[in-house]
Amino acid sequence: MLRKAPVLEFNSTDEIYLVLDGTYFSNDICLVVYRNFHLKLTQLYRMTDGEHFEEIAEDLQNLLNLGIKIKSITSDGDKSSIKAIKKVCPKVPFQRCLVHISRMCRIWLTQNPKHRSGFELKQIAVKIHHINSEYKRQLWLIELIQWEEEYRDYINQKSYNTI
Repeated sequence: MLRKAPVLEFNSTDEIYLVLDGTYFSNDICLVVYRNFHLKLTQLYRMTDGEHFEEIAEDLQNLLNLGIKIKSITSDGDKSSIKAIKKVCPKVPFQRCLVHISRMCRIWLTQNPKHRSGFELKQIAVKIHHINSEYKRQLWLIELIQWEEEYRDYINQKSYNTI
């Protein structure tokens, strides 16, 4: 048994990997959370009615004003978030969350793609979660580029509604 509870030490000069995400609830309530990825520690949160550029920019600036050094930012790719990040933290690397990318791939490609190109792209997309090194990232990108080259003509076809 410990005589005294351990103290979690966090130096505000440490560089953090910031995860920014909004969760929507009923009654137009949105909880925007800013978390330190490694410590699983919430740095800041805001109750609002949506993910708005002005509020996200203000929150990011407040984090910087507190002395928090942001090494990178990960978010769902919401346009307001990206715009705020580019304005307040233009030199900080930004990436989209893999879970959100994967979710959008499943939505766009459906459970059972009707064309061979969609089926093959879905097979490539599901591999995104297995990328854990620069080498695997390069292999994945090569596979994606080869898919794009193979189906370039199909992708560039346009359809017209005759009605």
